[in-house]
Amino acid sequence: MARGGNPQVLFDRAVAALQAGDLARAGRDARKLTKQAANVAGAWSLRATVALRAGEQADAAKFFRRAVLLDPNDPGLLNNLANVTVEMGAHADAIPHYRRSLELRPGHVDTLMNLGNAYIETRAPAEAMDCFERVLAADPGNAGARLNLGGAYMLARRFDDALETFQALRENGADDVGVCHSIYNALVVLDRLDEADDMAATLAEIAPDDPKVAVSLSVLHFLRERWADGWRGFAARWRWKPEEARPFPQPWWEGEPLTGRKVLAWGEQGLGDEVMYASMIPDLAATGAEVVLECDPRLVGIFGRAFPGVACVPRTDPPQAETLNADIDFQVPISNLGIWFRADEAAFGGGAPFLHADADRVRAIERQYRAGDDVALVGITWKSFNPDMGDKKSMTLDEMVPVLSQPGVRFVDLQYGDRAGDLDTFLADHDIDLLRDESIDPTQDVEGHLAQLAAMDLVISISNSSVHLASAAGVPVWCLIQKVPGRRWLLDRDDSPWYASVRLYRQDAPMDWRAPVARVAEDLGKWIADRRAKGVSPAS
Repeated sequence: MARGGNPQVLFDRAVAALQAGDLARAGRDARKLTKQAANVAGAWSLRATVALRAGEQADAAKFFRRAVLLDPNDPGLLNNLANVTVEMGAHADAIPHYRRSLELRPGHVDTLMNLGNAYIETRAPAEAMDCFERVLAADPGNAGARLNLGGAYMLARRFDDALETFQALRENGADDVGVCHSIYNALVVLDRLDEADDMAATLAEIAPDDPKVAVSLSVLHFLRERWADGWRGFAARWRWKPEEARPFPQPWWEGEPLTGRKVLAWGEQGLGDEVMYASMIPDLAATGAEVVLECDPRLVGIFGRAFPGVACVPRTDPPQAETLNADIDFQVPISNLGIWFRADEAAFGGGAPFLHADADRVRAIERQYRAGDDVALVGITWKSFNPDMGDKKSMTLDEMVPVLSQPGVRFVDLQYGDRAGDLDTFLADHDIDLLRDESIDPTQDVEGHLAQLAAMDLVISISNSSVHLASAAGVPVWCLIQKVPGRRWLLDRDDSPWYASVRLYRQDAPMDWRAPVARVAEDLGKWIADRRAKGVSPAS
């Protein structure tokens, strides 16, 4: 065999090329190596490493899997396979590999840290805590493990424990951006906002150009109604996570004059946020621009009615051809429009409604739900599926019993998503009727869901996309929100600049719905009595 075909020579040459940054040569030699030594795990591991350095994650994962098949008891290979799986975003798939690696190499700190982080990403805080506590048992001074333990406490909603952990790190000399940022986040969720403002000032000084920090600080700016600072900080997420921007070729609009120009605005985030930020599309059109709006396909018809003269196209991957046209001068994510069109509360214009449900469908739904009875229709939802805050925003149907026990109305279940288990258990335990229209799937038929909402005399809901749709259509909405809400609902007020028809009912204490539910139940009783006293007909 020629010298160049000797496996050891190929291995050494590939390693040398890899160390020299010559990925092309390293790849060639690694490929030859796996042909010469196809049953050697180390050969496939080297080829995986080269692929990983070249940014070819899928190939790296494939080669590491081949290596693990050849040597299933090598903990390092298992850890490497798990790591590349994480890099591909498949945290849950990585966990079994980390666990097996730890069985073979108990107590290995790096693997425990990796596993703990994977558990955090898959929202398993108890398992994450166990990993970081095992690291700290062996190495009490491991600041990274203690910081991550605090992060697991945050995920578990043990906010006081998280803050204590972060503050202890700072007191013991860990005064870096990560620790200060974590303290700030804990202070915000604990409603210690004056202290959070102080920490925000510290962060602005020590990390003035950190986009992740800027996005976090924007939450407090919005809650405090410091609109200009909030919008600038919120827009920093495109520097933090540029991969989340839509793949359009046009330059971003930065406030240039738009008269006679064509601009592509594109929706992002969840359906509710897309509706809320779309309230600024008329402001954009009023600049004299020709506007193309790319949006969730379920909203194309709704936005088409709301914004005459705006070309609404569905968001697809790859994008629709009309969004890539060379005659489009600028692009802008619709949330960025706040920088120019929502600099203060006066710019909101009172939160006037802008969506219009299909009138014929609304009338048909209203007739169907009333069924000839002289009864008010009150729609309810109780759950959010937001991956970050859904559990904080949601409640159980049992917690809504004081509201649902009010006589004189017909309650309509408008909850979207999987709620069968909640509903079945509730109905078995309570003598309460909830009308449910199985012909409309709110997650797919958003037009139908908007018509349902528009047919209601009142909507009572936690903060979710139904609230945004109903409020944007001018339907009276009573929204129950957590003690420290998301950035859109501000602080210490029962109204919203975004929507004139919404009334906010806030928790008195975090994760405790009793007080706002009691207030809603009391107000609902007054609302029903007032309608009766005024002789309001159900169709009015």
